[in-house]
Amino acid sequence: MQKQKEKEDQTSFYVRSNRCWQVTNIDDAIAACDKQQGSLANVVRAGVEKLQVVQNDGSLNGEDKIEAVKKELEEATSLELPMLSKNLSIITTCATIATLWGLIGTVLGMIRSFAAMSAAGSPDTAALATGILKHLSIQLSVS
Repeated sequence: MQKQKEKEDQTSFYVRSNRCWQVTNIDDAIAACDKQQGSLANVVRAGVEKLQVVQNDGSLNGEDKIEAVKKELEEATSLELPMLSKNLSIITTCATIATLWGLIGTVLGMIRSFAAMSAAGSPDTAALATGILKHLSIQLSVS
């Protein structure tokens, strides 16, 4: 599994790039994206570069410029989605295994409870209920 290396957390990257947008410093926004090196930065960089191109294009009106930037952002997002979902099956498998592991613990606990009850000879419902509660609470904490 290959981890995407990012230089800073997403929130501080967003705040820093948002400051660049507010003062319309496109070069600083691109530099921030280059420094970040992640999926979010790649999408933002594509949008910023397209914004830079359409701002200098006098043939487009305001709505056409917005649509061009939106289209570029959608294209960049569609390019980044396969990278983000590449290892999603591993995470799903781990979550499934964790739930099944808890279920195995519950089943083993039930077996132990019934085995202890049969060894004692007489059914002790309090001991049985305590054993069941103990192992079901373990199951709930795992899943």
